[in-house]
Amino acid sequence: MRIDLYTKMILTVIAVTLLVIAAGSMYRPASVAAQTGLAGVQFVAGGPGIFVFDTRNGDIWQYPYPIDARPPFKVGKITQLGMPYK
Repeated sequence: MRIDLYTKMILTVIAVTLLVIAAGSMYRPASVAAQTGLAGVQFVAGGPGIFVFDTRNGDIWQYPYPIDARPPFKVGKITQLGMPYK
């Protein structure tokens, strides 16, 4: 069974194109960026609302249910692990 010239050309073009794509991503990897706005913030839903823990400064905020009921308020600040918040 013979493979004609057209099929060989198409397969060669596909192979070369794949090599170009692979080589391009190796020499110029895509840039990435870290999260900026909410990096270091953890959310916990439970009880009377959503609690937000800011691991950068230890602040604890509460967003009550429903969201329209009251504005969010600061519950306290964690100063040391294993100790009550202030």
